Amino acid sequence: DGSLVRLHSACGAMIARVKISEEAKQKTVCIPHGYRLQGNVSNLTSELLNVNPLSSMVTQTGIPINIEKM
Repeated sequence: DGSLVRLHSACGAMIARVKISEEAKQKTVCIPHGYRLQGNVSNLTSELLNVNPLSSMVTQTGIPINIEKM
């Protein structure tokens, strides 16, 4: 808990600080959106790929990522 990790997806990467919580399911990562100073799930998405065809919004859930300890 508190370690820095590098998260990366097919569309981007970011650095985040780990906070372990029993509230999240195993193999799940929760990342805020809209808070640039704390990291942002938008760094792992693309406005060209995985766009919802009905809303034209970028998908920000269910993104496959890799995690590397720094």
